[in-house]
Amino acid sequence: MVGKPMLVYAEDDYRVYATELEIMWRWDLFKGDRHLHMSWAHRPETCADAGRRKIAFFQRPTVTKLLFSRGEG
Repeated sequence: MVGKPMLVYAEDDYRVYATELEIMWRWDLFKGDRHLHMSWAHRPETCADAGRRKIAFFQRPTVTKLLFSRGEG
């Protein structure tokens, strides 16, 4: 059974959604409408924690410059 995505964390323009699957949770990270990352976790709380760490990575100046330099970020 697959559940509906639920917002588990938001920071600035970043959002982390978790979706319950039969055996684990899938989480997706978005910045605005752009999908940045997808991974798996055992609980929604773990999805939020992992999302926070990934947001910190994407907020690094060098990463921001590489990924969002075309005016998309």
